[in-house]
Amino acid sequence: MRLSFSEASTRKLIHTEFGCEHFRIFLNRYRIEQAISLMKDPKKGDEKLIAIAFDSGFASLASFQRAFKRETGVTASQWRDREI
Repeated sequence: MRLSFSEASTRKLIHTEFGCEHFRIFLNRYRIEQAISLMKDPKKGDEKLIAIAFDSGFASLASFQRAFKRETGVTASQWRDREI
């Protein structure tokens, strides 16, 4: 699917509306929100973090952990332990 927006317009929108300097930051925020949603789901409560990471669109557990800590200030394990 192609959008009728230019790359520059898309970058400006992401920066202005979402406060993200780079698309990667925008994308990781969306993925972290998805991961948190999955971790809150009672049916996924015992799911391994690597499965949550993959289901959220991350390519590896390491990239998920880095992005999660950068975005939330805690690791995914710490976040999950705190929420239980």
